[in-house]
Amino acid sequence: MRLICILLGLLSLPLLAVVRHDVIVYGGTAGGAAAAIAAARLGADVGLVEPGGHIGGMLSGGLGRTDMDRQEHVIGGISREFFERVGRHYGQPVAWTIEPSVAERILQDWLREAEVHVYFQHPLAESNPVDKSGSAIERIRSGARRMLGEYVVTQHDLQERRRPRLRVPGSCAR
Repeated sequence: MRLICILLGLLSLPLLAVVRHDVIVYGGTAGGAAAAIAAARLGADVGLVEPGGHIGGMLSGGLGRTDMDRQEHVIGGISREFFERVGRHYGQPVAWTIEPSVAERILQDWLREAEVHVYFQHPLAESNPVDKSGSAIERIRSGARRMLGEYVVTQHDLQERRRPRLRVPGSCAR
């Protein structure tokens, strides 16, 4: 009888679902979305984990104007592509002013095109949220999920301009 009670008790415990991706990006800011898109372009299977319900951070949260009007010679790469997509939305080659809802829609469409798996409403677990090997994060825990990635990129990495070296089979990244 005691064994049956123990087994029933164990069965009632929530099991952590394990989600595996080549790259896990934690934080759905504009920088997090750009990192996820860039990794997907290199051929990685990417999971973008967002604790809230929106993509884009300040860009989709109301900061819809760049510091200066003429950015053509200073902004490049994925950031430039974003503002070109904004321009297409408004019928221009490039636009430096954007409505928050348009910013979020463009980022969501872009993530979908890049086949990035987006996990909304996934804050870090309150206890033991990360597993590390030295200073490198190997996996994160979010609610009932454990996210495993060969590379885990956090907003701290993006702010410090750390660049994880991706070694994705079939890509030229080293």
